[in-house]
Amino acid sequence: MKYLTSTGKPIFFSTAIFEQSDIELVLQACKKNGNEDITLLKFPSRCPVAISAVNMWMIKNLTERYNVTCGLSNHTTGSIVPILITCFGVKIIEKDLC
Repeated sequence: MKYLTSTGKPIFFSTAIFEQSDIELVLQACKKNGNEDITLLKFPSRCPVAISAVNMWMIKNLTERYNVTCGLSNHTTGSIVPILITCFGVKIIEKDLC
């Protein structure tokens, strides 16, 4: 992790099934090594996932809690979630083809 966080390149970190303490550990490592260009990607653990299972409020919470760019690893079908998620401040949407 030390090498990855010290390259100066943007870090895209998928939250997957990580807990808050895991996320904080990664963010601390990035900042310790001078890398402030961090994006957290909210990542549902299923594919495909129902629209009702996408916790859009969590993305807003992550943005406010950690003061980083947040995005979505989109595992839904269709285009509704990517359109709606931009209302929550999402800057990056990664699409998995399930």
